[in-house]
Amino acid sequence: MLIDVDLKDGMLYVSNSIRERKNAGHSSKIGLKNLDERFRLVTGKGITVEREKDEFIVRLPLVKI
Repeated sequence: MLIDVDLKDGMLYVSNSIRERKNAGHSSKIGLKNLDERFRLVTGKGITVEREKDEFIVRLPLVKI
């Protein structure tokens, strides 16, 4: 799996191509929910998750320290 990491517009973009699994079970997406909650606690902003035709993208807000 190739993972692309990019910075633009004050966001960290992490994306990878989607490959369907043969034995894909139901996902609770609890990892993404947990990440979103943690970002909201620390930064006051949530993450954005998108699924385009062949790509999965997560955008994380960056904040100045």
